[in-house]
Amino acid sequence: MPELLLLEGEDLPALMARVRDELGPRATIVRAERVRTGGIAGFFSREHFELTVEVSQAPRARPASRPAGDPFEAALDAADRAEAGPIEAVSTAGPRFAAVLEQARALAGTPPAPPPPARPATAPPVPPAASPLPAPSGAPASSTGWSRAAAALVAAGVPASFLDGARGVADVLDRIPPPPRPPRRSGQMLALVGEREAALDVAELLRHRWRLPAQAVVRAGDDGLTSSSAVVRWRIRTAEADHPWLLVVGVSDDHQGRQLAAGLVAAAQPEQVWAVVDARTKPEFAARWVQQVGAARHVDALAVDGLLDCRDPGTVLALGVPVAWADGIPASRVLWAAVLGQGLDEAVARPG
Repeated sequence: MPELLLLEGEDLPALMARVRDELGPRATIVRAERVRTGGIAGFFSREHFELTVEVSQAPRARPASRPAGDPFEAALDAADRAEAGPIEAVSTAGPRFAAVLEQARALAGTPPAPPPPARPATAPPVPPAASPLPAPSGAPASSTGWSRAAAALVAAGVPASFLDGARGVADVLDRIPPPPRPPRRSGQMLALVGEREAALDVAELLRHRWRLPAQAVVRAGDDGLTSSSAVVRWRIRTAEADHPWLLVVGVSDDHQGRQLAAGLVAAAQPEQVWAVVDARTKPEFAARWVQQVGAARHVDALAVDGLLDCRDPGTVLALGVPVAWADGIPASRVLWAAVLGQGLDEAVARPG
């Protein structure tokens, strides 16, 4: 009879590596969950991960040795999958587990690890590699892994300009424009322009993250400050505050509403403007919307909703505006590696 073990820890990739190294091919991960404890209204809570592992009664294999502090154990894809919910069963002896770790190496822009020690002759053979896809310009023709990754990036909506001449996933990540540093000095203002509830959600998350008082969030547009003159009068007094401001400009879904929002943003004279967009919106519609709300004052960055739920998250890059915020997370190279890595992992694991 197989035995079920429950492992706990704060680092999911490290837990997965522990299962592989200590239990070897006897172990199959049947469930992974993120558990949050404490906190208030979802904030300031502590979290850890729990792995349920099924272990067969076969003789225990000797774990393979690995160097301490191996950076490849930061399996971004596995951690991202745990954020979304339970993880499908992944055997530590199969090619899928190895594919996850190899993908982490590609996302980190590091060379492949040396081959592991030879397993006993009774171990199941690894399936043959699939036929390579055409490599993008500038990449070695023999780079089968990069060819698969490039095809996955194209399927994820990444613009061709980000892949032209790239030699790996790290090159593509380097071409994603970094977001500007947000205005956080006293009296400065960040304007969030978008559908009212979505923009308010971003403002509240930023307020908690920056530890601002409730009065630091001010509404304009379809409620609150409804005219440019009212915004100007309010703006005169904002420089005296001892905190930065978050101006939420709600936009109604019509051309007139977008014109009004553009005028209110211009009247506020913010240090930065973030457009709050949905990643699941068609790119041409999103581009037109960003252009209209930024007609009088250009948009500096995007706050994107639904990026982690979108099949083609790379289409957001075609808008030509840096992403500063995505699904409640500050945008970074690590975030993009996790977002785009979902499709890359599928491409690597797909047979044939």
